[in-house]
Amino acid sequence: AEDVYGGAEFTISSDPSAVVLFVQGHAVQSSVTHSMRLFGDGRLEVTVTGQAPVPDRRVTQLDKTAQQDLVGIAVRHGLPEWDTTRIESEKAIALKGQHLATADGYVVTVMIALETYRRGDRQLEGVVKKMSVTSPATAVEYFPEIQEFRGIHELQLYLERALQAQRLYS
Repeated sequence: AEDVYGGAEFTISSDPSAVVLFVQGHAVQSSVTHSMRLFGDGRLEVTVTGQAPVPDRRVTQLDKTAQQDLVGIAVRHGLPEWDTTRIESEKAIALKGQHLATADGYVVTVMIALETYRRGDRQLEGVVKKMSVTSPATAVEYFPEIQEFRGIHELQLYLERALQAQRLYS
């Protein structure tokens, strides 16, 4: 697949109260939700809800490079330009009328907030995008040409690694 978004540049808020990236994973058949929030000051908060009466929350600090790298996963897979209509039509073309069975019903939701975004002659300010994909791993397999699914899957894997590092997930 062509690297369409590779040259994209972005800036994020440095405000400690601003959430610049949010990733949540939720299995439909379970009450447990995993999530992470990246704040403007580099704090990464990972949370597990639904396992215990009180959500289990851990916070780590990312340096500037790690923070840029994490948001960069979303940016270099085109999530700031997410367009549901275009993605649905690309899926329909790829499926050629077949029905895609999503086995696990695991829904990943991503929200990204950028102060500025630039790709080629496209310049945007105050970009906020939110999207949900069911079974990103399956989506990547069936639709390898849709970069956005790969980005959401990579963010899901990052979330899982962050939870494992905090011993919140096995």
